[in-house]
Amino acid sequence: MIAYYVASSPLMAIHYAGAASFRSAGNAKAPVALSVSANLFYAAGCAVAVLYLKRGIHSLGITLVVARLFLSASTVFMQNLKNGKVRFVLTERWRPDIRAIKQILSVGVPNGLENNFFQFGRMFTVRFIALYGAAHITAYAVTNTVSSIIVVPGNAVCLAMITAAGWSVGMNDSERTVSYTKKLITLTVLLHTALNVLLIAALPWIARAYRLTPVSGGLFEQMIYLYVIPSVIIWPFSFVLPYMLRAVKEARYALFVSSGSMLICRIAGGYVLSVMFGYGVLGVWIMMIVDWTARSVFFVLKFAKGKWKEKAFA
Repeated sequence: MIAYYVASSPLMAIHYAGAASFRSAGNAKAPVALSVSANLFYAAGCAVAVLYLKRGIHSLGITLVVARLFLSASTVFMQNLKNGKVRFVLTERWRPDIRAIKQILSVGVPNGLENNFFQFGRMFTVRFIALYGAAHITAYAVTNTVSSIIVVPGNAVCLAMITAAGWSVGMNDSERTVSYTKKLITLTVLLHTALNVLLIAALPWIARAYRLTPVSGGLFEQMIYLYVIPSVIIWPFSFVLPYMLRAVKEARYALFVSSGSMLICRIAGGYVLSVMFGYGVLGVWIMMIVDWTARSVFFVLKFAKGKWKEKAFA
């Protein structure tokens, strides 16, 4: 499956670039429509390949590549429509703008390195959980799946933050940048609160749906209860706020803070609490929240001091 993901990565790059151009032009509906249609295409293809044709795991990989090809082709097609605000015309003569490329890379490269290091850290900490057997692995897998649904609104706000901060910086309006940032973080807090209330109410049904054993079910409930409050009051400052900092030319700061916090809190701290003190999956989960807290402190201090204005509005 990794080979299929790698092979189709350039296709996703085409879509991400196109989606960013749509959002920057004020057309946020186009990326949503493209993403939904591609995911429906992928889900239908997987169902046919596995349930009807009985082709196994490789058919899922092939379906993934085809779905991403469909997504990238649809993105390019929509950008070539004559009524589009931002057009990508294949017949035009291209000439690289070195200054613009440097500005894009100054944000994209640190952000890419940060995301890669973040995924590496998560993958590394799974090794600590694996030492404690199936119950801990199952609890982590289920909790990770459920918690990822809770932060879907927050991840959507992260994309909105880039656009909103970029617009206000382009208009040379620092007060609007601050106002947008506060409003979007408040929106994230409210959305996460609503979803967490629903999560707590549905917790018994979720545990039964996954058919968890008493041990893994108990761990699952403990991890969810540890998660709900930090996901409301800490997560927005740890993940939404740095998108604003990246938009105002502070991508390197976000990279250093996130990578350092991951290394110290999640990896080193997770090893101490999970392996040395024997807390297992709970140790990794607790240090994840500590990581969020450390990131939030640095990002909030950076935002509150206001020195980012000197670089963004110079």
